[in-house]
Amino acid sequence: MRSRRPRNPTVAREKNRAKTLAALPFARRSLASIKGSDIATLIRRRQAEGLGANAIRLDLALLSHVFTVAGSAWAWSPWEKPRQADPGPMPQPPGRQDKTTGR
Repeated sequence: MRSRRPRNPTVAREKNRAKTLAALPFARRSLASIKGSDIATLIRRRQAEGLGANAIRLDLALLSHVFTVAGSAWAWSPWEKPRQADPGPMPQPPGRQDKTTGR
């Protein structure tokens, strides 16, 4: 008798989600060429198909994972991590001294 493992329905749903995303027009393009407008089009298209917010969130999570794997496993990064400029010391109101600098 062959032992059978119960099928995990989550795996089947993820495979179906991946197939759906692979059929989209931008799926055949390079990752670097995918823009925010493509993602916005994906969201509008999935909403027009009648999908709920959670299903669209899961689509975006899978797409995000593709970019994460590309970044870590393939050492690929089309974007530099944004850095905020150093704002410098906080201005003090008149008549106060900063204890660290004495000014």
